[in-house]
Amino acid sequence: MTRQQVFDYAKIKYGTTPDYPWCDNNAVLRHSDNNKWYGLVMEVGRYKLGLSGDGMVDVVTVKCDPMLGGSLRMQEGFHPAYHMNKDKWLTIRLDGSVPDEEIRSLIDLSYELTAAKKKRINLYRGNVAVENVGKTGKKTKTSRETSTENEETSGETSRETNSESEETSGESGAETKRGNKTTTERVIEEIKNNPSVTQKQLAERIGLSYAGIRYVMKKLQEEGTLERIGSTKKGRWIINA
Repeated sequence: MTRQQVFDYAKIKYGTTPDYPWCDNNAVLRHSDNNKWYGLVMEVGRYKLGLSGDGMVDVVTVKCDPMLGGSLRMQEGFHPAYHMNKDKWLTIRLDGSVPDEEIRSLIDLSYELTAAKKKRINLYRGNVAVENVGKTGKKTKTSRETSTENEETSGETSRETNSESEETSGESGAETKRGNKTTTERVIEEIKNNPSVTQKQLAERIGLSYAGIRYVMKKLQEEGTLERIGSTKKGRWIINA
């Protein structure tokens, strides 16, 4: 997936136009209502990501459930967030190392995690509405909205580098696998123990956000590992070995 394909996806699905706050090639994807970021597309040196060779590489950084992010960082193409909170954000290389569909799913997850509460409820219900950008003019944020945004994005919207000790402590907690099992393995284990378990119950038992558990379940279903039989309330899950 290329940076332009990321922009095209965000535009088609969420009505988002990239913002260039630093007047360079680094762009921000943000909600139009609460102004929060849900994506940061940058061009960074390969060495800054611990990669061999010279040159630059495009990346997209998204907000992610801490436990899920810890599991993903063990895979090719994923890195601790560049210039962002490494416990809550995740950097993905846009060089073909991560499948396009997975990148789109993680952008969706980030959009949900950063959405306003009312919009998040609609997203959980499957009602994804394109944001009405530019139809009613710019919305003036209240002091409360501005304060909340500053608190939640403190240290994330700044391009200053955090100290190495803070970065290390942030990622060590997220990367720890409980009982030497990945997040996906724990989800599968819980479903095997209780095929009728709900996604909300899974989120509570494993310690993921509801958006995070939905991402994992969707991925398992797309892979053919997980199948849903019956209705939402009275159905059950089937693990295809």
